[in-house]
Amino acid sequence: MHSTFLTLLASVAIAAVCQGESYFLNLNRPEKVGDRAEITAKGTDRMSHKLRQDGEIISEGETFGSCSLDAVREVLAVNNKGRPVKLKFTVRSLMYTADKEAPAQGDSDRRQGGHRSEAG
Repeated sequence: MHSTFLTLLASVAIAAVCQGESYFLNLNRPEKVGDRAEITAKGTDRMSHKLRQDGEIISEGETFGSCSLDAVREVLAVNNKGRPVKLKFTVRSLMYTADKEAPAQGDSDRRQGGHRSEAG
């Protein structure tokens, strides 16, 4: 299915270029009132800080955090082209976890907080 769509899209693009005409391709389907979409997102952040007193650094460090979101997007109204003009977002879960140490490489998706230590 995916390769068929790409083949069709490439064919349309080639035909348009060969004819010297330009076309607008809209790859989004019109939406209807009541359409719902599940939204999940994960992210990480890093904040560094330095505390100075009289120009001398007395404390510095970094903190790391991770955030996850689980929500639902619902279309409440659309315009005459089927584009949403009024949306409702219901947040089922939003969690932020602050850590004192950096996550392991590639570990941010499964990390749910706590601390990680490395043998030196």
